[in-house]
Amino acid sequence: MMPKVLVNATTLVVGGGVQIGISFVEYASRFEHKRFDFIFAVSRQIYDGLSTELQQDERLNIVDVSPARIVKGYKSRLQLKHLEYQFYPDIVYTLGLPSYVRFNRPEVGRYTNPWEIFPSSLAWSKVPIIERVRILLKSQYRMYWARRAEYFETQTEAAKSGIIKKLHVPSQKIKVIPNSPNQRYLHNGDATEGKVNKANGKNVLCLSAAYRHKNLSIIPEVAEKLKNNHNDPSYLFILTIPFESQIYKEIKTASTKLGVTEMIKNIGPLSIDQCIAQYKKANVIFLPTLLEVFSATYLEAMAMSKPIITPDLDFARDICGEAAMYYSPISPTSAAEALMLVINNTDLYGNLVRRGKDRLALFPDPDVKYSIVLDWLENITIDLSS
Repeated sequence: MMPKVLVNATTLVVGGGVQIGISFVEYASRFEHKRFDFIFAVSRQIYDGLSTELQQDERLNIVDVSPARIVKGYKSRLQLKHLEYQFYPDIVYTLGLPSYVRFNRPEVGRYTNPWEIFPSSLAWSKVPIIERVRILLKSQYRMYWARRAEYFETQTEAAKSGIIKKLHVPSQKIKVIPNSPNQRYLHNGDATEGKVNKANGKNVLCLSAAYRHKNLSIIPEVAEKLKNNHNDPSYLFILTIPFESQIYKEIKTASTKLGVTEMIKNIGPLSIDQCIAQYKKANVIFLPTLLEVFSATYLEAMAMSKPIITPDLDFARDICGEAAMYYSPISPTSAAEALMLVINNTDLYGNLVRRGKDRLALFPDPDVKYSIVLDWLENITIDLSS
């Protein structure tokens, strides 16, 4: 009899988390008959990103409101408990811990929040004081719920060490599985690979959700340095954050103040296919993030044959190695110079793209990654039944 697994992807509602949820459901649906009896609980955002054919899968259960919402998520938490009662799985596999649900069955969870695992003073320095209090309180609340899981999945050894320290989880109950891009990125590389595509102008894609630690607020200052210090206002920074977000409001205000509104364009959150289209339109990828466990955007950029400009921080170097142009983390001047150097130096541009392809080959492709996940889940069900 196949092990039964309730896949809980209801807390993944923005950014890379949604792509992780889509990728796992796509893979598990293809391989379910060989390994597990799956049932899926997914957020509306994940459901909308699935193919029309997969949306018809009777195993899919849509949860419209995240269980993380203390009041509005009450019915969602009840819905998950009801699914668990009906299906009675061997384990619950939560793709975005915490689940905020007191499951009766053992819970295995993917845990990747850097604010809770290893917050940095540099990231904190970019957060307003009132918002720091909110993040601290939310982190304590999240960690309270995360501790309820019996097994943890994370993406780096550093994150594993952080989980052991913060949640006091035994080492043998934590599995490190590196990130990977969705399969769709691997088959859509730019035909102008290794060369600046002049048809794209100086488009700079800043693919990110509206999280404070992504440090998107530096973008107007970088644009100002390009315009005034280097006399080049032809760069266009493409943002992908909600128009109603506080961070976008701050960026708009700063852009107006610095006189660079024409250099910054927000197109809002994107689906995977829309992301691919924007990668193709961009010449470089700019990720000013100050805090990460493992951003899949780095790997997506490598797969899409785009050079990466990002802060010189340990997590970035651990992932990108020599396949990125680094700048001083909170220096708009350094970031502007890095952008200009990559765009204007054909040899450097091509070398970064080629190094990206080589670097990407060091990480498991999605099928290999999820095969590792299923092997691990299978071993857990065996351990729990013995």
